[in-house]
Amino acid sequence: MSPPPPVTTSPSAEDDAKDKDKGKEKGKPKPKDTTGTQSGGGVTVTVTATAPGNTTTVTAKPPQDTAATAVKRLAASDPSGRHICYRAYVSGRGWQKPVCDGTMAGTTGQNRPIKALNIAVHGVDGSAGNAFRHSAKPVDGRGEWQPSWTAVTGNGKNYTIGSPKKDAPNMLGFALNVGSGEICNTIRLRQRDWGGRVCSKPRPDFVFGGTLENDVWLEAVKLTV
Repeated sequence: MSPPPPVTTSPSAEDDAKDKDKGKEKGKPKPKDTTGTQSGGGVTVTVTATAPGNTTTVTAKPPQDTAATAVKRLAASDPSGRHICYRAYVSGRGWQKPVCDGTMAGTTGQNRPIKALNIAVHGVDGSAGNAFRHSAKPVDGRGEWQPSWTAVTGNGKNYTIGSPKKDAPNMLGFALNVGSGEICNTIRLRQRDWGGRVCSKPRPDFVFGGTLENDVWLEAVKLTV
Protein backbone atom coordinates (compact mmCIF):
# COMPACT_ATOMS: atom_id res chain seq x y z
CA MET A 1 0.00 0.00 0.00
CA SER A 2 1.47 3.34 -1.07
CA PRO A 3 1.84 6.21 1.48
CA PRO A 4 -0.63 9.11 1.29
CA PRO A 5 0.46 11.99 -0.96
CA PRO A 6 2.09 14.98 0.77
CA VAL A 7 -0.05 18.03 1.42
CA THR A 8 1.11 21.00 -0.62
CA THR A 9 0.38 24.67 -0.09
CA SER A 10 0.81 27.62 -2.30
CA PRO A 11 3.70 30.07 -1.67
CA SER A 12 1.24 32.78 -0.66
CA ALA A 13 -0.36 30.49 1.93
CA GLU A 14 3.05 29.65 3.41
CA ASP A 15 3.92 33.37 3.70
CA ASP A 16 0.64 34.10 5.45
CA ALA A 17 1.26 31.25 7.92
CA LYS A 18 4.76 32.55 8.71
CA ASP A 19 3.43 36.06 9.34
CA LYS A 20 0.82 34.67 11.75
CA ASP A 21 3.46 32.64 13.62
CA LYS A 22 5.65 35.74 14.02
CA GLY A 23 2.73 37.66 15.45
CA LYS A 24 2.08 34.94 18.01
CA GLU A 25 5.75 34.89 19.07
CA LYS A 26 5.68 38.65 19.77
CA GLY A 27 2.91 38.13 22.32
CA LYS A 28 4.67 35.27 24.14
CA PRO A 29 7.10 35.91 27.02
CA LYS A 30 10.65 34.99 26.12
CA PRO A 31 12.48 32.47 28.32
CA LYS A 32 15.30 33.86 30.47
CA ASP A 33 18.71 33.54 28.91
CA THR A 34 20.92 31.66 31.35
CA THR A 35 24.57 32.22 30.55
CA GLY A 36 26.66 29.12 30.29
CA THR A 37 23.71 26.78 30.19
CA GLN A 38 23.45 24.47 27.21
CA SER A 39 20.22 22.88 26.19
CA GLY A 40 19.15 20.57 23.48
CA GLY A 41 16.71 23.09 22.06
CA GLY A 42 14.48 23.21 25.19
CA VAL A 43 13.60 26.18 27.39
CA THR A 44 15.83 26.76 30.44
CA VAL A 45 13.92 27.61 33.64
CA THR A 46 15.74 29.22 36.56
CA VAL A 47 14.34 28.36 40.04
CA THR A 48 15.38 30.38 43.08
CA ALA A 49 15.25 28.38 46.33
CA THR A 50 15.24 30.01 49.77
CA ALA A 51 17.66 28.42 52.21
CA PRO A 52 16.05 27.15 55.43
CA GLY A 53 16.41 29.39 58.46
CA ASN A 54 18.67 28.63 61.37
CA THR A 55 17.31 26.06 63.80
CA THR A 56 17.71 26.25 67.56
CA THR A 57 17.83 23.14 69.70
CA VAL A 58 15.97 23.61 72.99
CA THR A 59 16.71 21.21 75.81
CA ALA A 60 13.72 20.72 78.07
CA LYS A 61 14.41 21.37 81.73
CA PRO A 62 13.55 18.61 84.19
CA PRO A 63 10.52 19.29 86.37
CA GLN A 64 11.26 21.17 89.57
CA ASP A 65 11.85 19.03 92.64
CA THR A 66 9.28 20.15 95.20
CA ALA A 67 8.19 19.06 98.65
CA ALA A 68 5.46 16.97 97.01
CA THR A 69 7.81 15.07 94.69
CA ALA A 70 10.12 14.38 97.65
CA VAL A 71 7.37 13.09 99.94
CA LYS A 72 5.99 10.90 97.16
CA ARG A 73 9.37 9.20 96.86
CA LEU A 74 9.33 8.46 100.58
CA ALA A 75 5.75 7.23 100.46
CA ALA A 76 6.56 4.87 97.59
CA SER A 77 9.13 3.06 99.75
CA ASP A 78 7.21 3.43 103.02
CA PRO A 79 3.48 3.76 102.24
CA SER A 80 2.37 3.18 105.84
CA GLY A 81 4.80 5.74 107.28
CA ARG A 82 4.29 9.35 108.33
CA HIS A 83 6.41 11.89 106.48
CA ILE A 84 6.78 15.62 105.97
CA CYS A 85 8.99 17.19 103.30
CA TYR A 86 9.71 20.89 102.90
CA ARG A 87 11.97 23.41 101.18
CA ALA A 88 12.78 27.02 101.94
CA TYR A 89 12.87 30.05 99.68
CA VAL A 90 15.95 31.86 100.97
CA SER A 91 16.62 35.54 100.29
CA GLY A 92 19.33 35.91 97.64
CA ARG A 93 19.38 32.17 96.93
CA GLY A 94 15.90 31.19 95.79
CA TRP A 95 14.31 27.79 96.34
CA GLN A 96 16.46 25.16 97.99
CA LYS A 97 16.11 21.46 97.27
CA PRO A 98 13.50 19.72 99.42
CA VAL A 99 14.46 17.92 102.62
CA CYS A 100 12.39 15.65 104.84
CA ASP A 101 11.69 14.41 108.36
CA GLY A 102 13.86 16.65 110.52
CA THR A 103 16.57 17.72 108.08
CA MET A 104 17.44 21.43 108.13
CA ALA A 105 16.03 23.82 105.52
CA GLY A 106 17.36 27.37 105.27
CA THR A 107 20.80 28.66 106.30
CA THR A 108 22.61 29.51 109.53
CA GLY A 109 24.78 32.53 110.26
CA GLN A 110 24.52 34.00 106.74
CA ASN A 111 21.92 36.73 107.41
CA ARG A 112 19.61 35.21 104.82
CA PRO A 113 15.96 35.25 105.89
CA ILE A 114 13.43 32.65 104.78
CA LYS A 115 10.65 34.18 102.69
CA ALA A 116 8.53 31.10 102.01
CA LEU A 117 8.17 27.43 102.91
CA ASN A 118 6.85 24.78 100.51
CA ILE A 119 5.45 21.80 102.45
CA ALA A 120 3.93 18.38 101.68
CA VAL A 121 2.91 15.53 103.99
CA HIS A 122 2.02 11.85 103.90
CA GLY A 123 0.07 9.77 106.40
CA VAL A 124 -1.22 12.57 108.67
CA ASP A 125 -4.67 13.28 107.17
CA GLY A 126 -3.59 16.50 105.54
CA SER A 127 -1.90 19.67 106.72
CA ALA A 128 -2.40 23.44 106.58
CA GLY A 129 -0.35 26.46 107.56
CA ASN A 130 0.09 30.20 107.80
CA ALA A 131 3.10 32.52 107.83
CA PHE A 132 3.88 35.27 110.34
CA ARG A 133 5.81 37.96 108.48
CA HIS A 134 7.60 41.27 108.79
CA SER A 135 5.22 44.24 108.81
CA ALA A 136 5.95 47.59 107.17
CA LYS A 137 3.74 49.20 109.84
CA PRO A 138 4.23 47.12 112.96
CA VAL A 139 1.98 47.39 115.98
CA ASP A 140 3.84 47.04 119.29
CA GLY A 141 6.94 45.95 117.37
CA ARG A 142 5.28 42.80 116.05
CA GLY A 143 4.90 41.33 112.60
CA GLU A 144 1.61 40.18 111.07
CA TRP A 145 -0.06 37.01 109.86
CA GLN A 146 -0.93 36.40 106.25
CA PRO A 147 -4.64 37.08 105.71
CA SER A 148 -5.67 33.44 105.97
CA TRP A 149 -4.50 29.88 106.46
CA THR A 150 -3.96 27.65 103.47
CA ALA A 151 -6.57 25.01 102.72
CA VAL A 152 -6.04 21.62 104.35
CA THR A 153 -3.86 19.83 101.80
CA GLY A 154 -3.84 16.04 101.47
CA ASN A 155 -1.14 13.44 100.93
CA GLY A 156 1.57 14.21 98.39
CA LYS A 157 0.38 17.70 97.47
CA ASN A 158 2.21 21.02 97.76
CA TYR A 159 1.17 24.01 99.79
CA THR A 160 3.17 27.16 100.40
CA ILE A 161 3.21 29.71 103.22
CA GLY A 162 4.90 33.06 102.81
CA SER A 163 5.80 34.25 99.33
CA PRO A 164 8.79 33.86 96.98
CA LYS A 165 8.08 37.17 95.24
CA LYS A 166 10.99 39.59 94.99
CA ASP A 167 9.63 42.19 97.42
CA ALA A 168 7.84 39.75 99.73
CA PRO A 169 8.40 40.34 103.46
CA ASN A 170 10.66 38.07 105.49
CA MET A 171 9.11 35.27 107.49
CA LEU A 172 9.36 35.68 111.25
CA GLY A 173 7.55 32.47 112.07
CA PHE A 174 4.77 30.09 111.06
CA ALA A 175 1.89 27.95 112.29
CA LEU A 176 1.25 24.39 111.03
CA ASN A 177 -1.29 21.68 111.77
CA VAL A 178 -2.00 18.05 110.86
CA GLY A 179 -5.13 15.91 110.93
CA SER A 180 -3.68 13.00 112.90
CA GLY A 181 -0.65 12.22 115.04
CA GLU A 182 1.51 15.22 115.88
CA ILE A 183 3.66 17.81 114.15
CA CYS A 184 6.90 19.20 115.60
CA ASN A 185 9.39 21.91 114.69
CA THR A 186 12.80 23.21 115.69
CA ILE A 187 13.79 26.65 114.42
CA ARG A 188 16.72 29.04 114.31
CA LEU A 189 16.30 32.81 114.24
CA ARG A 190 18.63 35.60 113.12
CA GLN A 191 21.66 35.94 115.42
CA ARG A 192 20.30 33.31 117.78
CA ASP A 193 20.93 29.64 118.39
CA TRP A 194 18.58 26.74 117.73
CA GLY A 195 15.49 26.67 119.91
CA GLY A 196 13.95 23.62 121.54
CA ARG A 197 11.67 21.11 119.82
CA VAL A 198 7.99 22.10 119.97
CA CYS A 199 5.06 19.80 119.08
CA SER A 200 1.27 19.93 118.85
CA LYS A 201 -1.66 17.54 118.67
CA PRO A 202 -3.96 17.27 115.62
CA ARG A 203 -6.36 19.99 114.48
CA PRO A 204 -7.72 22.22 115.86
CA ASP A 205 -4.35 22.52 117.64
CA PHE A 206 -1.35 23.86 115.76
CA VAL A 207 2.35 24.29 116.36
CA PHE A 208 4.01 27.71 116.21
CA GLY A 209 7.66 28.18 115.30
CA GLY A 210 9.54 31.48 115.18
CA THR A 211 9.11 34.87 116.82
CA LEU A 212 6.60 37.72 116.93
CA GLU A 213 9.38 40.34 116.90
CA ASN A 214 9.23 42.38 113.71
CA ASP A 215 13.00 42.82 113.31
CA VAL A 216 14.04 39.20 113.85
CA TRP A 217 13.67 36.77 110.97
CA LEU A 218 13.50 33.03 110.48
CA GLU A 219 16.77 31.53 109.22
CA ALA A 220 16.36 27.75 109.42
CA VAL A 221 13.76 25.13 110.30
CA LYS A 222 13.41 21.38 110.93
CA LEU A 223 9.99 19.67 110.75
CA THR A 224 8.78 16.19 111.75
CA VAL A 225 5.43 14.39 111.98
